[in-house]
Amino acid sequence: MKFLTKLIALYSVIFGLCVVILTYIVYLSNLRILEKHIKTELEVQAFHTMDKIDRMLFERYADIKVLAADPVITSRSHTPKQIEERLRAYQREYKIYASLSFFTLDRVRIADTSGRQVSKQRAFVNTGKTSPRAKSLSLTSINP
Repeated sequence: MKFLTKLIALYSVIFGLCVVILTYIVYLSNLRILEKHIKTELEVQAFHTMDKIDRMLFERYADIKVLAADPVITSRSHTPKQIEERLRAYQREYKIYASLSFFTLDRVRIADTSGRQVSKQRAFVNTGKTSPRAKSLSLTSINP
C-alpha cells in the first residue's frame, strides 16, 4: 500500500471517529435538553390543571355556602316543592349544574331538579373509612 493511501485511510478513520464521538455528544446533549423541556412542560401543565381544579372546588364551595344560607333550603317549614323550585332557580342562574338534589342525612332525596328518584334512599357507598363525624351524622336525620 502506498503511503498516500495509508494517510488517507488514517485521516478517514480519525475523521470517522471524530464524527461518531461528536454525534454521540450532540445526541446526549439533545436528550438532556429534551428531557428537561418535557419535565418543565409537564410541571406547567400539572400546575395549571391543579389551579383549575382548585378554582372549581372553591367555586363549588362558594355555591354550597350560598345554598346553605338560603332561607328556603335551611328552613324546615318549606315543602319539597318549594325547595325544588329554589334549586331550579339556582340551576338556571348558574348553568354549570346538570342537576341539583337535596338529601336528608339518611340519604333520602327530598328534592331534585331533574325529578328523578325523589323520596328514595340513595345507596350507601362504603369506602372503608368512617369518621366519628360521619357516624354521628348517620344517627341523626332531618325530616322535612
